[in-house]
Amino acid sequence: MDNSTTGFCGGSPLWDEELLINNTFPEFTECFRSAVLSHVPSLWLWLVTPVHVRYVIRHRTEVTTAPCTLHIAKLAVCVLLTALSVTEGVLRVQDSHPALISAAFYLEVIIRSVTFLLAAVLTSISRKARIASPCVLFFFWTLSLLVNVVPVYHAVVSETTPSLDGHMIVLCILLGMLVVQFFLNCWAEPLYTDELAEKQKTSPEVYVSFLNKITFHWMTSFILVAYRRNAAA
Repeated sequence: MDNSTTGFCGGSPLWDEELLINNTFPEFTECFRSAVLSHVPSLWLWLVTPVHVRYVIRHRTEVTTAPCTLHIAKLAVCVLLTALSVTEGVLRVQDSHPALISAAFYLEVIIRSVTFLLAAVLTSISRKARIASPCVLFFFWTLSLLVNVVPVYHAVVSETTPSLDGHMIVLCILLGMLVVQFFLNCWAEPLYTDELAEKQKTSPEVYVSFLNKITFHWMTSFILVAYRRNAAA
């Protein structure tokens, strides 16, 4: 097992407890970062995609919803992240000898780039099903943000990448775009006007963000109204 993973990772061991625990700055091995950690968000999204697509198909409506600014911004950031992912891989190959680049790294770049495009597709079809804030994508972007902190941390701590190096700059921009995408997915896309929601007797829970749902913040206005009416009575 160790020989196979070492060969797949270009000589790097999959796990090194000394590097993680008995080290001035805790670090994962390069193999663990490329072959395991980087695939966690992608694995999540690909596993839940069939379930999400099935839900979208069942709840898809014939009513056309015009794209909003938030929706367009999400799609644009997805495309930009895909381009940055590919660029980061190209710069990494240019900065190193091709023989030193592991198969795990190539696989990481390919899967990550394709998954960003998948996220764009899911964002688009979710709007067609009038899903204002898909929890599937919220968890994906949260995991992606957390996972992509690690390579930036490693580059800074190990000091193997100069601060003005192109690869480091792309890594930082990619992380910054993930932060932007995370916050974009903290808001719900506007799907209903107040008049349409009232006409269709739609619960506010349908068109609020995922964070709003799990914190039950959408109920605050109803609780305040009920409290004021009882107090007035």
